[in-house]
Amino acid sequence: MVVELCRFAPPYASAVKLFNPKAFNIPLRAGLMKNLAEKDSKPAFTFGTGLNLLYMHLDVSGVVSSERTRIDDSEFPTKVGLAGSFGLLF
Repeated sequence: MVVELCRFAPPYASAVKLFNPKAFNIPLRAGLMKNLAEKDSKPAFTFGTGLNLLYMHLDVSGVVSSERTRIDDSEFPTKVGLAGSFGLLF
């Protein structure tokens, strides 16, 4: 069953991180995400940053859709997301 699922391509595309030293790292990421399985879907812009210091990892990332909606004569993104994580390696 797992082998059969691996044959299908994932329906999303995204960007990757460019620079990654081991002891101290401040990753900055930006990218574009689109649902490839749905032809009418609009792309979304992704961004993120973090702090990696030896065994500690702190990360914040977000996504904003390019599609807009109008509320009371103002335009806002249809979808907005924010995520954060903290981790320790031991």
